[in-house]
Amino acid sequence: GVMPAISDWIFDKAGEEFAWLQANTEHRLKLALNVSQHEYSDKQFPDLLARSLDKWQLSGSDVSVEVTEATLARDLRAERPTTDVLKACGVTITVEQFGSGRFSFQTLASDKVDAVKLDRILLARAAESPLALKMLTAAVQLANAMSLRVIATGLATQALVDIARSLGVDAVQGVCFGQPQPIEAYSEQPAPRDRSASGEASR
Repeated sequence: GVMPAISDWIFDKAGEEFAWLQANTEHRLKLALNVSQHEYSDKQFPDLLARSLDKWQLSGSDVSVEVTEATLARDLRAERPTTDVLKACGVTITVEQFGSGRFSFQTLASDKVDAVKLDRILLARAAESPLALKMLTAAVQLANAMSLRVIATGLATQALVDIARSLGVDAVQGVCFGQPQPIEAYSEQPAPRDRSASGEASR
């Protein structure tokens, strides 16, 4: 199929722009790659990613791969999980939409997961329901007990920002803090001009 070729192109462009941004900012950054279940289950995926990292002189610790709970659970049942290959290279594994599906405590307590992103629907419910807030608070406390980084996403209103702050999350994302921008916005240096499409340091 065409997916490996598309993934290869995306990783190459993301690696190029991330490497440029790293060289032109004082901030410590991490390249976040949102990966579908189909892409994650492709055994070529780790090799394609590793090739891009080598090309742009990046390390696995520069990258966070974001997958859903269902994708991770399915992968860990495989004979040679993609997760194990990525972890061996130093890549961070982040579970997105955490709390929106079924997730094994055994998996959460393992060394496979580094961070979780709270599902924004849960945050919205917590803003309206005391019971939902208690449940979400318990989920964050559990993640903290497992030494997992907790990220609140989809913060589009001040009410959601207030909920996230009350939960004591480690990081936040959302339009309340800024809109997506091209990488030129983060540096006075000109961005790489050989790219065929504008992109960001994360996907």
